Amino acid sequence: MLGLRSGFHRWTAAQQEEFADTLAEVAGDPERDVHGTLSAVTALAALPAVPPDRLAALAAVDGAQPARDAALRALATHDSGAGIPVLLDALEDERASVAVYALGPAVRAMPPARALQVLRGIGSGRLSVAKEVARLLGELPDGAGHPDLVALAGSPGLHRDLRVAVLRALWEHVERPGTLAVLEAAVVDPDPAVAGAVVRIPVDRATAGARRAGRELLAGLLRHPSERVRIEALRRCRAVPLGDPDDVLGPPLLAALDSALLDEVQAAADTVLHGYAERDPDRIGAAVGRILAERRAVEVVLVSLGTSARWQRERYTATVRTVLDRLATDPLTAAHRAHLAVVGLAAAEAAERLRGQARDATLHADAVAAACTAVGGWHGPGFRSELESALAVDPDERLRRIALAALVADAERSGWDSGRRERLDAYRADPSPLVAGAAQFTFPPDDGRE
Repeated sequence: MLGLRSGFHRWTAAQQEEFADTLAEVAGDPERDVHGTLSAVTALAALPAVPPDRLAALAAVDGAQPARDAALRALATHDSGAGIPVLLDALEDERASVAVYALGPAVRAMPPARALQVLRGIGSGRLSVAKEVARLLGELPDGAGHPDLVALAGSPGLHRDLRVAVLRALWEHVERPGTLAVLEAAVVDPDPAVAGAVVRIPVDRATAGARRAGRELLAGLLRHPSERVRIEALRRCRAVPLGDPDDVLGPPLLAALDSALLDEVQAAADTVLHGYAERDPDRIGAAVGRILAERRAVEVVLVSLGTSARWQRERYTATVRTVLDRLATDPLTAAHRAHLAVVGLAAAEAAERLRGQARDATLHADAVAAACTAVGGWHGPGFRSELESALAVDPDERLRRIALAALVADAERSGWDSGRRERLDAYRADPSPLVAGAAQFTFPPDDGRE
């Protein structure tokens, strides 16, 4: 067989018919390898003067599967549309799973009215077929399939998977009449699969009305009885912020910090800090104060805040201040206060917060260790040297110990120049064993003895 796949428009009709006979014979040969079968079907579909009769015969339900499936896909691309009836018949038997997806490109190429007529004529006896029909209805231009989708959503006893497919098909039609009622009913459905189909609704680039509708739907999902749905909704809010000018999302987001599920608290903390740290820091501080007795939840929130503030200090400074004020009411959070002050505040303010802890007797050993560890993390230019300068000559030995940690961390990144070596010598001579002991066992690279 000639290995030709294109250029047949240059052939005469008689040549195409003769070659089509050969191709049909090859494609129908049960001894032929799959590659040869598929190549023959591809060439047969490319013959412009040949009607689709041979392809239809190959696509018969009792045909060999490789040729049958390839013929079904090829029929969908036939310019005359003559393959559509064959595909529609195939939707009622074992060929349905191939035929329904092959039908998609043909339906998309039709005028909307014709496409709607074809889709309405498809029976819904098979779930896979019904789901694809719903998807295609949602894709029709100008919302031509929208009324059918709304009607289908209201059908009693609708299979869960089909209902999910209908909800997804309605994603692009939020502002059309009837859509919002369907989505709101899904939000309160106890089935997580149904409610979860609303989570990813793409309204982040839609009109203001659609965005508000999206916020209201997400607010409902944040109160859903399924933790899976709530966590998915929280992550959606974090990944694609919709804004919240009317404070629709704020209350359920903050309430999620009270969850007994740490995964939900983590997702809520990430979302709240990302969306509300600049606009409403006092509210975040109040939420931390409310959950202060829930130690695991507080730990999750503080770690998330510290991580965020470490990389965007100016953005989170106000929130760090309000949270530190709330933590100050609980002496048992002293280590967290010291750590958060160092990672989330400018050097001068962090030093003042640490002095405050020294005065109220909460700068204990763990708090000093937490501050020293925090100093070793990532900080902007000059932070460590500023913090060291602020604390180096403080009367409190604990603060001088933190200053030493700042010096060492700075030197590890910028090198031990003569100035840093001189300051290290001063710490080595400190009257406090807390400071001098650590300094004397700090060895710059070339400070060893032979």
